[in-house]
Amino acid sequence: MQNNDLTLWASGAVAPRRSDREVAAQAKGIYDQARLGAYKADAVLALGAHVMEGTAQLDAHRLGLARGNEQLNAVLSVIELDTIRQAQTIQRQTFNRFGI
Repeated sequence: MQNNDLTLWASGAVAPRRSDREVAAQAKGIYDQARLGAYKADAVLALGAHVMEGTAQLDAHRLGLARGNEQLNAVLSVIELDTIRQAQTIQRQTFNRFGI
């Protein structure tokens, strides 16, 4: 048995010999965990990027609306910060469901 055999068995590309079925089943579990871990990591990165892009857009929008008016900028900043905190809460709750 070689490491390539394990990958082929775990991915389901090749059926293992009867004598290797127990090892193949364990390898499949590890293979599936790795795939799910990669999917979760991709989701973490995608949501993080989305929140960052949205934050940058929101900040630019606030600055455009305030047009140098310090009082309006202060009021809009409070709203912006609350929105960012809410996005962070959503992000934390999402990944707690993943168990990470």
